[in-house]
Amino acid sequence: MTAPVNAIEVKVALYQYEPMIFTDENGNAAGITVDLINDMAEQNDWEIEYVECTWAQALEFLENGEVDIVTNIAYTEERDSVFNFTTEPAHVYWSQVYVVPELEVNSILDLSGKTIVGNEEDFSFNYFKEQMEKYRVQANYIEVAETISILEYIDSGKADAGIIPYTFGNYYSSGYDVKVTPIETEPFGQYFAVANGTNIDLLNDMNSYLALVGTPTQELPKQKKDIFKEFLPYLAIGVWAISLLIILNLMLKDKVKRKTDELTAKNLLLEDYIEEKKRSDEKYSTLVEKGNDGIILIQDYVVKFANSKFGEMIGCTKEEVIGIPLLDLISEDYKELVLDRYERRIKNDSTIPYRYEIDLLSKDGKKIPVEISASYIEFEGKPADMAILRDITERKKAEMTMQEKLEAEAANRSKSKFLANMSHELRTPLNAVIGFSEMLLLGTFGTLNDKQTKYANNINSSGKHLLDVINDILDLSKVEAGRMELHPEEFDVSSAIEEVNILVASIAEKKRIGISTDLTDNTIVVEADKTKFKQILYNLLSNSLKFTPDNGSIVVAANVKDEMLYVSVKDSGMGIAKEDIGAIFSPFRQLEEMSSKVQQGTGLGLTLVKRFVEMHGGEIWVESEVNVGSTFTFTMPLKSDIE
Repeated sequence: MTAPVNAIEVKVALYQYEPMIFTDENGNAAGITVDLINDMAEQNDWEIEYVECTWAQALEFLENGEVDIVTNIAYTEERDSVFNFTTEPAHVYWSQVYVVPELEVNSILDLSGKTIVGNEEDFSFNYFKEQMEKYRVQANYIEVAETISILEYIDSGKADAGIIPYTFGNYYSSGYDVKVTPIETEPFGQYFAVANGTNIDLLNDMNSYLALVGTPTQELPKQKKDIFKEFLPYLAIGVWAISLLIILNLMLKDKVKRKTDELTAKNLLLEDYIEEKKRSDEKYSTLVEKGNDGIILIQDYVVKFANSKFGEMIGCTKEEVIGIPLLDLISEDYKELVLDRYERRIKNDSTIPYRYEIDLLSKDGKKIPVEISASYIEFEGKPADMAILRDITERKKAEMTMQEKLEAEAANRSKSKFLANMSHELRTPLNAVIGFSEMLLLGTFGTLNDKQTKYANNINSSGKHLLDVINDILDLSKVEAGRMELHPEEFDVSSAIEEVNILVASIAEKKRIGISTDLTDNTIVVEADKTKFKQILYNLLSNSLKFTPDNGSIVVAANVKDEMLYVSVKDSGMGIAKEDIGAIFSPFRQLEEMSSKVQQGTGLGLTLVKRFVEMHGGEIWVESEVNVGSTFTFTMPLKSDIE
């Protein structure tokens, strides 16, 4: 996506918290939160730059201004003193307790005396410790900086249990020897934040967006339980039993009243939870449907769920996709691979890659290249495979175009190298032909008669013409092979034009063609390769002299505009048809009306002119009218940036 011209540059912290926000295998920001940020950017004309960091660095970068936005941050009073939070949470999350496989845990009582690991910056981990202390359940705690370390600690036996965010655990736990327990924390809001007193416009834009789309949440599990609140009745019963032994008659009514109030409060909390669950499910569904990626869930070899984006990718509605056999969606080239990985994934095999590329089949049989990110989940109590699919058609086209370009450039370099070698091989004998013919004409080996002189002249002029052709080929091959070097120097433009005029004066005199100069300033100085400048002008003047009839005229003009030198050669020649102008700078090509036997030419002069001008950072163009004449104009910077 191309940012608008006046886009606001916004830096967003990019830390590893899959599937919400992370760096994919191509080094790009990805995840549910990234899709949300990119959608905000498109609607508010932001140009996003993602800054890679750890979670701890993200908070530090936000506070000192190195990033503008941190996502998925829980609200605390301490953080509120340094950050400004969105009024609505962007996501709702909670954490679950994971344990080593041999440990049976059904309530927090089973964690008494165990070693529990958690992220030192995770709000739910700190809340869990507070609740454990509140209910007097003693445990040992280990704090780590990265969430993935929690799974590693449990897997290696360094800890008995760990507190892990629901989405993170569901995404990564299949790769470690751990198991999930029924213990879950209360849901918390995850907000977007900016530094205190800064980026108020960004905060307002985010608030408006979140108010419009609502707060997406993780998919809450059925019959979600708050273990801490379930433990509260046991504690109350214990207290009630002890009190009963001491002052049974005096406290009975008060205990019953308190128990009744407690149950009433629980009922109210349960009603609020159910309502929040309903709203969260609706908001999460909206986020899934608004994402840029297709999402499907495979179970028993058929599609059990698909979002609208996936249906759009293959040309169906999402309702039409449900129930389709998995392999009917896969091109023949990848069916065996997909089947093997599906069967291994539903067995929770952690050794298979979770991200790879395949071709889907659309409804009309067209192949669609996609990148898959797949993971093991449980759906309705049975193993399933959830896949996020991204259409990479444009990326594949770009890769193919780049490959074709590289191959074409390699072929062109080979051609240029061959031409350069051949030109060198031909120049040596040609120099001998030209040299010996000149010696014959000078009478070095005796006086020639008229017929011999004519033949010697023909040999000499033909040899020189062929040498010019070879020199042009050699120059062109050097340019195309990148071996042509420029040697900038400061020189007077009027003097250089005069030197070239002298070189072509004899040809102009033979055809009685007048060459005049029109300079707005005789003191123009340019920094360029003087030899190449003179060759450009010489080729243009030679071209004009060649195609201008006797008694015609040529004007060489030069002026300066916006630190650029403009030089033009205007003639009163035969002109060029509009449909032929596009081919005038192509190598080895001459227009039909210019290629008569009377006119000699290599077909490379104007091609070299164009290449030399472009090497200087300039441009060249032609304006022409048949039977009126042509004007060739080229530009060059007054100051060279060539080192």
